[in-house]
Amino acid sequence: QTKAMSQDFCQKINQALNVPTNRTYIEFADAKGSMWGWNGGTF
Repeated sequence: QTKAMSQDFCQKINQALNVPTNRTYIEFADAKGSMWGWNGGTF
């Protein structure tokens, strides 16, 4: 699934910002909800 997501994200970034796909880096991580801040709190 991450391969397809990477292809999609890189293509969209390239089209919107003209950043070459070989210059775009994406980190996929499985972060716990407590590591995400939102609306003054965490998940």
